[in-house]
Amino acid sequence: MPYAIITKKTFRTKNVARTEKLKKKLDRDLLPEEVIYDTTTSIKYFCVIRPNSSDYEVRTTKIAKEAIFYTEKELPMVKYRLKGKNYSVIDVKTNEEIERAPAIISINAETIADVPCLNQ
Repeated sequence: MPYAIITKKTFRTKNVARTEKLKKKLDRDLLPEEVIYDTTTSIKYFCVIRPNSSDYEVRTTKIAKEAIFYTEKELPMVKYRLKGKNYSVIDVKTNEEIERAPAIISINAETIADVPCLNQ
């Protein structure tokens, strides 16, 4: 199964044209919740060239056809080369996220309440 290493960034920008059109249509200034925003997600692929060699190279690309996909056998070395970076490992065929580094840790309030406090 081929795997890709990606980063996702989401940008939220004000849609000036649509906001101004709505402003003219209503003939008043818009409230903050009425302003129209566009959300854009940018995906970049991390490509580690020659990950098993000491002179490896890390490149990024936005084009999927230019990206390098890895097998399960190559993933541990590629992850080692990308240490310290934020990325996600996805299955190329299903676009399903397999792993995220650094891992997201979620702690809920109930878990914290059950832990006894040492300072008392």
